[in-house]
Amino acid sequence: MFRRAQNDVLDRVSNAAAHFKADAIVQMGADSAYLDYELIDQLVGLYQGGNYDYVCNDLKRGYPIGIYGHVVGVGKLRELNQCRDLTQEDREDVVRYIWEHPESYRIYNLEVGRDCSFQELRLTIDYPEDLELAREVYAYFQGHRFTTSQLLTLHRQRPHLFEKTKTLVQRSVPYLSKARSR
Repeated sequence: MFRRAQNDVLDRVSNAAAHFKADAIVQMGADSAYLDYELIDQLVGLYQGGNYDYVCNDLKRGYPIGIYGHVVGVGKLRELNQCRDLTQEDREDVVRYIWEHPESYRIYNLEVGRDCSFQELRLTIDYPEDLELAREVYAYFQGHRFTTSQLLTLHRQRPHLFEKTKTLVQRSVPYLSKARSR
């Protein structure tokens, strides 16, 4: 266990990573119920094989909402944590400052492959209906070992399962759509 300032996520994450001598961290949101281990492995591989500060798959929309991952170097997080002119939003969203300042960082965004391109689909947890869908999906797969590609196959085969979340409004933070549309 590692504790730091309650309202400063960047400080907590960068110091926890340094404390445990991590080289990089993999980040996903708590509302992302569909962890695609193959996607995460691919992002980590790109980070390890390239000369990047930050690797992700959601700077450009393509994957379903909620299917994303971020890999960032701990050294860059430590540097960022030392900056005194960060906003509260920068400190809450650990990697926000990095993707809002691409001129200062080596960033790689993994583009969506044809088999996973379905940006209209919401696969996140914001509403009770989202949780209900997640329970049905996990029951169908009998656990957590499935990929985005398998999830989209399920969507094509049983679209009625996903009807309950089709009209829900995404609760993303407003600044995300502005910054990521670049």
